[in-house]
Amino acid sequence: MEPIKQLNPAAMERAVITIERAFASDPMFTWMFPDRRQRSRSLRRFLRVPLQYGLRYGHVTESNGGMAVAIWLPPGREITARTCLKNAESGL
Repeated sequence: MEPIKQLNPAAMERAVITIERAFASDPMFTWMFPDRRQRSRSLRRFLRVPLQYGLRYGHVTESNGGMAVAIWLPPGREITARTCLKNAESGL
């Protein structure tokens, strides 16, 4: 097992794929993105925002060559639908 380390922003795409695969069959996301053929692409766009938010306001860790990813935020800083939308619109 590899040690846990900070995600290098250059490895963002790998982290997005890992998070997308983790949530691809989640009931909420299958409801949000019902077209199975488009779900992967849509999820990757959608889940990129919290990863970018974590890199900017907290930190994102990875392990095992990017097969494990976690977003960490300090107390008082949280990811909400509103903050995700606001940051997505601003191109965070």
